[in-house]
Amino acid sequence: MKRLHILIRFSLLYFFLIGCSISSSAQEQDAYQLKAVNDEVYKAIIQFYEYDREIPIELNTVERIENDGYVREKVVFNGINNSQVTGYLAIPKTGEQPYPCILQMHGMTVSKSDFWEEEYHYGELVTQGLLLSGYAVLALDMPYHGERLYENDFESTRITLFRKGWGYRIRDMVVQSTIEYRRAIDYLETRGDIDANRIGAIGYSLGSVVTMILTGIDKRIRTCVICSTAIMRPLDFLPPEEHLTGFASQTFASSIKQQPFLMLAAKNDNFNCTGEHAEQLFNLVGSKKKELIFYDSGHKLPPEHAPVATSWLIDNLK
Repeated sequence: MKRLHILIRFSLLYFFLIGCSISSSAQEQDAYQLKAVNDEVYKAIIQFYEYDREIPIELNTVERIENDGYVREKVVFNGINNSQVTGYLAIPKTGEQPYPCILQMHGMTVSKSDFWEEEYHYGELVTQGLLLSGYAVLALDMPYHGERLYENDFESTRITLFRKGWGYRIRDMVVQSTIEYRRAIDYLETRGDIDANRIGAIGYSLGSVVTMILTGIDKRIRTCVICSTAIMRPLDFLPPEEHLTGFASQTFASSIKQQPFLMLAAKNDNFNCTGEHAEQLFNLVGSKKKELIFYDSGHKLPPEHAPVATSWLIDNLK
């Protein structure tokens, strides 16, 4: 009986300490303040998102699927660092050429296919809504994702980041993804069936970070939607704070000045971004036309967010 009492007391003490630790950790996360950078720092950062435009894109279409509503091409083109970028480009059969086009950025551990399936963020609902409205869509595999998993030794980025703590590799992935989407826009400008003056972007989770960076540095993006907002803040598996600035959403928020901006966030997102942080990030965005909508959900938004995102993109690219 004495042993039992000791065990109970020990267990209660253990859970009390764990609870205090979790509470303290949560308070530290909530206390972190998102900050903008000054112009000098920003100018130093954006140079790392420039690229050699003379390198041939050499895009090839390796698959073509056609149905009553659209034609979807699987494309491969030269990225940077000798990479081969894989993506889906879908052209609608409704509407009139040249078509506006929406760039789609997936989250960590998924791929371009996320916008053709409902398993993660109901991306298929957004894709179908855009195509039915006469809007083309382009989704790429980020480095280390989808058909590019071989670039990470066929290992999930979840293992790379959370188990191994290779945060600098994630940083490099974000920078490279942003540049590869800029090269994709270069290609779209050569197509007669795409209106390069009406290009928008939508991103989920990690893809929301790439969307914000791309929108901030490349004014060819006319409007954007970020969903399941992700932020970069000091965590054990990421580089120290002074090294986060170069690929943090908050660094590029104030440079989104002319483009209409929509943020779709979750009230109960415990994965990365609290509601308070979402509001902080939103307040840093420089655009006069911006909107923040919260959903009563976790990191995965409910399906009713899809028509909201679709309508925003369509209305602001007319």
